[in-house]
Order: sequence, then structure tokens, then C-alpha cells
Amino acid sequence: MAYISGNFSPLDRYQMGHITMQGGYGHYLDFHLEKDTDLRIKQLESDITYFITKQDSELALGVISAAYHGDLNHLKGLINAGADPCKTDYDGRSALHLAASRGHEDIVKFLMQRGANVNCIDKFGNTPLLEALKSGHDSVAAILVKNGALLNLEDAGCYLCKVVIESNIDFLKRLLENGLDPNSKNYDQRTPLHVAAAEGLHLVAKILIKFGANVLAQDRYPS
Repeated sequence: MAYISGNFSPLDRYQMGHITMQGGYGHYLDFHLEKDTDLRIKQLESDITYFITKQDSELALGVISAAYHGDLNHLKGLINAGADPCKTDYDGRSALHLAASRGHEDIVKFLMQRGANVNCIDKFGNTPLLEALKSGHDSVAAILVKNGALLNLEDAGCYLCKVVIESNIDFLKRLLENGLDPNSKNYDQRTPLHVAAAEGLHLVAKILIKFGANVLAQDRYPS
């Protein structure tokens, strides 16, 4: 085997010697060129993936911001450029959540036309319909319901009892009008009517009864 000189590492020297024995120094160069090309391709793939991810994130944030501020033209431009109308922020809120909470009817309609999920649930259990009802945007809520939106509350009993304790009458009416069961129970098997009676909330109790609350319902501790 020919003597190998130059500024090479021990591994390089071994590979050079091995390859030289099998076919000459040219094969050694081919080996390293191929190896270098593979590394460059992998780096290029990594860079492309990074920039695509970055662009997707920027587009998603732009969509959510435009929906929040009611900027329909900007929103259209972003989605026409390839932005996903279903992307969510760090709290799981979609553009539709924010548009519904702000009462932007035109944005809500446009997002649904572009395939936004009307029943998307964020990290707090809120749907776009619930956000619209919370904020008193009845017309937006009606549009969402017409397009198949549901409240989808994981624990309707506890939620209704909380609304009753807060005496949020308008919100309570909206929830009941949109199909929430007035006889839903909390962890103690108490209904919203139990809570209203215990707190002396007579007007709230009348509303619950009007929407079908069972006056004979028993909790976990029947008397």
C-alpha cells in the first residue's frame, strides 16, 4: 500500500488506505464527495423545513389577528396565500373563536365558507358558539347554530350552576335557548334550580322552571 501523507485524521487515514487498496485514491475522493453531498442535502432539507414551519406559524398568527380585529380583506389575503383557517393559538383558540367572541359576522361567515371547524374546542372547553353567547352576540350565535355549531360543554351541570351563582341572567337565557339542559347536574347531583333556591335567586329559579327545570329533582343528599 502506498504511503499516505497530508493533514488527515486517523479515521481518514484508515478509510483512505482501505479504499486505496480496493481501487485507488480516486475512489477515496468520490467517497468523501458523496458524503459531503449527503450532508449538504440534509442541511438543505432541514433549512427548508424550518422556513416552511416559520411561514406557517406567521400565517396562522396573521389569520388569528385579522379575525380578532375584524380585518376581512387582510384575512382573505392570508387564506388565499395558503394559510389554514383551522390553525389555533397557544390556548387552542381558532380564528373562529375570536371572530365569534368579537361579533364579526362577516369574518365568521367567511371562515366557515373556508372550512373552519364550527365546533373547535379550546383548552378551556370553549366553542365558538359559547364565545358568541358569552359576549351577547346573538346574531353570530344564530349563524353558527345554523351551520351546525354546538355548545359541547364537558360538564354542563357545573357550568350552569356557576352561571346561576353569578346571577348572569342574560347569559343563562342564551344557554338555555341554545339547548343546554336545565336539569344538568353538578358533582353533588345538584341542578341549577337547587343552587338558585339555596341562594334565594327567585328570578333565576323562574327562568329555569320556564325552560323545563324539574322542581322535584333530588341531589346526592335527599331530605
